[in-house]
Amino acid sequence: MKSCIDFYDDSADAWAEEWYQNETALPYLKRLVEYTHKTKPRILDMCCSAGYQCMRLKNLGAEVVGADLSKKSLKIAREKNPDIPFYEKDMLFSYADLGKFDGIICVGGIIHIENSQMEVALKNMAEVTQSGGYVLLVYKDGLARKDSTTVKGVEYARNSISHTKEEIIKYGGKYFNFVEDITQADGGWKYCIFRKKY
Repeated sequence: MKSCIDFYDDSADAWAEEWYQNETALPYLKRLVEYTHKTKPRILDMCCSAGYQCMRLKNLGAEVVGADLSKKSLKIAREKNPDIPFYEKDMLFSYADLGKFDGIICVGGIIHIENSQMEVALKNMAEVTQSGGYVLLVYKDGLARKDSTTVKGVEYARNSISHTKEEIIKYGGKYFNFVEDITQADGGWKYCIFRKKY
C-alpha cells in the first residue's frame, strides 16, 4: 500500500488542473481577509497542495506563505507562484520558524488528523497566529472515516476523517474561540472561522 503523501504526489497535477480553475473557496478566503482588518494581512496556507488558494489570497492583497508535505504539489505551487514562498511542513510539527501570521487557512488538511492528534495540530496553528488572529478551518462534517483510498487499482493509506465543530472546540478551545460557520452550501464540508484567544 502506498502512503498518503504518495497519493498527493501522484494526484498533484489533477488537483492543480481542477482547483486553479475552481473558485468555490474564494468567498471564504475573502471573509478571512476581511476579518483581519488589514490591507495586506500575512496569511499561512497550511496544507496548501499545489498553491491555488495561495494564488487567490495573494490576489486579495495578502502576503502569503504556503506549506505542504507533498513535494510534487510544492513543485507545482512554486512554478505557478514564483513570488510566494512555499515550505515542506507537517502540521503535527512546529511552524514557528515561519514567524507569526494574521490568519491561517487549512482547507481539508484536518481530514487526515485523528482526534488524538487534533490538539497538537491546533496548538501548532495557535503558535504562529498573532494574538486575535483568525483561522479558517475547512473540514468534513460528521463522524465518518475511511482508512484508505483506492485510485485506478492503487491503494493508498490516505485516511479521511470527518470531524464536528464540537470536537474542534473541545481540542482547540484553550487556543481559539469559535467565531462563525460561514458555510454557504451543504456539501458535507464546513467552513468555520476561529479566533486566537491571546
